Amino acid sequence: MVLAQGDILRRILQNWFFKWVLAPVAVLCALGWGYFQINYPTCTFRYKLTAEVMTPDGMKTGSSVIEVSYSHYPDSGGGQSANLNMTGEADYVDLGAGKNLFVLLTNRVSGRNNQNGDTSRNFDRAKGALDAFALPIKMFGLMWKFGQEPQLCHDFAVASRIQKPEIPFGSLPTLVTFSDINNPNSVKVVQPDQFEGEFGAGYKFLKAKIESSAENPQKNIEEILPWLERKRVEWESKFGFGVGDPIVTQLFYDSFKQPYRRG
Repeated sequence: MVLAQGDILRRILQNWFFKWVLAPVAVLCALGWGYFQINYPTCTFRYKLTAEVMTPDGMKTGSSVIEVSYSHYPDSGGGQSANLNMTGEADYVDLGAGKNLFVLLTNRVSGRNNQNGDTSRNFDRAKGALDAFALPIKMFGLMWKFGQEPQLCHDFAVASRIQKPEIPFGSLPTLVTFSDINNPNSVKVVQPDQFEGEFGAGYKFLKAKIESSAENPQKNIEEILPWLERKRVEWESKFGFGVGDPIVTQLFYDSFKQPYRRG
């Protein structure tokens, strides 16, 4: 005997396991999800970072779209901790003549951090290089407080409609260049006001700006840096989380691409 779909559904609903186990669990999960969404909301938006560099062959530009999410969660100590997520890649500028520039996602080893070399994500600090999470908060003059993530998204939407702020040189994330882009050990940190000394006559970092974007984050960094996946494994096995010397051991995979998934 072939049962109609309605008869099958009726039998499932009449099943005691569904009625007394699965249904209550589903209700509890829904209530828990709703509670978490109300008390621990998430703000997500995208922004584009564009860098402009003057070269002997004219101005060169590069852009990267970055998606960031801000939320928080209760920690084991009874307090609250930030929950940050990102999708995006370092901004790459092809300067021509075999020269290159990367505006990284992090502020580690930037050479422009505030006192005591602080590289923490302190969204309220006044000076120092910023990472890709703190950058839009600071540049658009936003305020993020736990539990007010919807207000953060609203404020970003309002501010980004009328602003495309330039990033002060001191606030830029870490800038690096590779003398040989196929050799990760040839990396060097550069400062935005020292381009002529680093690259030669006619090179000058003009500006970097950020703006709201509806574009998808790029996914082509491995085409530019084909050694990145191999280097990720090496970083993990030998150096831990970007600690060591020389500079290449301090950059780590998340400097170039996020989200970072170990292994």
